[in-house]
Amino acid sequence: MTAHRQAIPCGTASPGAAAVRHARARVLTVLPVLITLLLGSLSPTPARGQFNGDFRIQRHRLADENFLDWKAYQLPLDWRLEWELARNAMRASVGSLSEERFYQGVELKLAKPLGRYAAIGYAQRQVSFFRPEPLLQEVELRVGEAFNASIFGWTQHVKSDGSLGAAVSYRTPDAPVFLRLSHLDQYALFNQRSEGDDVFSPIPTVERVQFRWFAADGLHVQGDLRSEPPSRLKEALPAASRTYSGKEGELLVLWQSPGGWTAGFEVFADQEQRGYAPGPGTAGAAAAQTLRLSWLDVFWRQRLSPVDVASVGWLDSRFTNTIDSATPADSYRFRLFTTQGYGEWEHTQSDWLRWRYTLQVGHVHLFESTGGVRNDEELADELQAKVGVGIALVEPASYTVLFNTTWDIDIIDKKQWDGGNIQLVLFF
Repeated sequence: MTAHRQAIPCGTASPGAAAVRHARARVLTVLPVLITLLLGSLSPTPARGQFNGDFRIQRHRLADENFLDWKAYQLPLDWRLEWELARNAMRASVGSLSEERFYQGVELKLAKPLGRYAAIGYAQRQVSFFRPEPLLQEVELRVGEAFNASIFGWTQHVKSDGSLGAAVSYRTPDAPVFLRLSHLDQYALFNQRSEGDDVFSPIPTVERVQFRWFAADGLHVQGDLRSEPPSRLKEALPAASRTYSGKEGELLVLWQSPGGWTAGFEVFADQEQRGYAPGPGTAGAAAAQTLRLSWLDVFWRQRLSPVDVASVGWLDSRFTNTIDSATPADSYRFRLFTTQGYGEWEHTQSDWLRWRYTLQVGHVHLFESTGGVRNDEELADELQAKVGVGIALVEPASYTVLFNTTWDIDIIDKKQWDGGNIQLVLFF
């Protein structure tokens, strides 16, 4: 690689002295980061539905239209691809799921090279759908060029709550070709620094594989696989044992044609298992929970004209919550299955204004029971339909903001307005 040379004006220091000062300044810049990362206990890497120490067994549920809402609130495909290949960017989507809850997905990523062979990165993520999720944050120091190694995490005020991870990667997270293998010890210092007598055995860990291969024209593949092996928390007072394990996978495959069409699919599956066993003399009944969330989205996107793009797709979504208890009255069953067809049409009005129209029609199956008794008021086996109308404000390579509205057309005689949504992609 050819070095860039600059002429040194008369009266300035020699090149050697300038290089020494430059190196010293770089060391002073990196040193606080190294101290923070190496001596601090650090927090989990952002991942959807990460364990985050939550052993609670809860009756999470969704409403009958919530998978249609979820689809209406997902960012368009071209926005997502632009986000993936950006170094510094933010994306967000917030919309109404019901009269009580919002769907919200917010992500931020920042990276700054520290010379040729090092970089520091920051990311945060919060995605809440069937339950409120905590804000997950990551800070990472990468060393290397094509192949690099890193340590990552976030310092917590209480050291026993901190976590520490390490990763090896090929290229950087914003590169068209990217591979990252990481390991995270959650609550790495819990057993040594916890104020109580509770003990993890073993401590929770996360093994993760992230990969991407984006060709200039043609096949695009991206995936994220995560495994959380079984972990147990032994509580002293009151005596009890709590367990957790999880696994998650997401894969996006698409083909972009020079002729203006894109075809592909996305599949996601997440499973979490929790258990509770009271110790001698402790009140309460043993219980076990399995949560499953999954979807398969198959789509076709076609450019119709210089100002019009249309998409059609099929989405199958499933959510189940199964709780078995030694006390039969506390057992719980919930499932929501939704199969929907959808269409999207985007019309470019001007350089800064776009119109977006959507149509969704789907079959919904909802079932819920407590203690083996069905809740008839929450049974659903019906057809749902809604349309969306939105307006997007655009400044290329800077931001796109979509103001979206959805309308019920299956019960239009009783209810018209269904909800609102704001979607944002911002580049720094």
